[in-house]
Amino acid sequence: LTHHTALIFDVYGTLIDWESGIHTALAASTPSLPLPATWTRADVLRAFGAVEADLQAQHPAMPYSALLAAAHLALRRRLEALLDPDPDPDADADAGAGNSDRDRAAAEQAAAARFAASIATWPVFPDTPRALRTLAEHFTLLALSNASFPAPSIPDPPTPFTSLLTAQDLGAYKPSPTTFSRALAHLQHAHNAPPARVLAVAQSLFHDHAPARAAGLARGVWIDRRGAVMG
Repeated sequence: LTHHTALIFDVYGTLIDWESGIHTALAASTPSLPLPATWTRADVLRAFGAVEADLQAQHPAMPYSALLAAAHLALRRRLEALLDPDPDPDADADAGAGNSDRDRAAAEQAAAARFAASIATWPVFPDTPRALRTLAEHFTLLALSNASFPAPSIPDPPTPFTSLLTAQDLGAYKPSPTTFSRALAHLQHAHNAPPARVLAVAQSLFHDHAPARAAGLARGVWIDRRGAVMG
């Protein structure tokens, strides 16, 4: 480890407990969000993760706050189709259907906005602040995040991160290798840290370690967040 001079940190999932934050916010959407009663926490997170990954691939430049709201709406549609695969097209054919549809759409948009705003309350892992403060004494720290804004609790002032690169900055979401290629170029040019002296530090093999390797990072540090299911 002492050979390395810079660390690329994932934020959500590694430093921030995004799974607990997402699950809590989705549970708060019930009963307006039709989550099947038989689903476990893992089922809910996998369903959300699948929707989010689809949207990230389709809209690589969409700000993460907007993507979270869109994911909430898309998850609702998938759940409605799951629970009622053959809806009656005449069910809302009465005279008041137009107002009813508008009211429902407004309520769904409001719920999606509340869910997106919940990112500000997603909890930090207890070991995060001290670990970052310690590592910042020895390494250049770059946060590479899919979120288009830093978590309120990460980093604590004074910031342990030298740089923050987001999907909105880069025009691509992880797991695109482009994100790591751009991060490596930044470290090389701004901090004289060649790829051979950089490590990726993350929980997710899918979102981080696989694209980091594809971008040319031969080694990384896997952070074991026990029970994680989203990546």
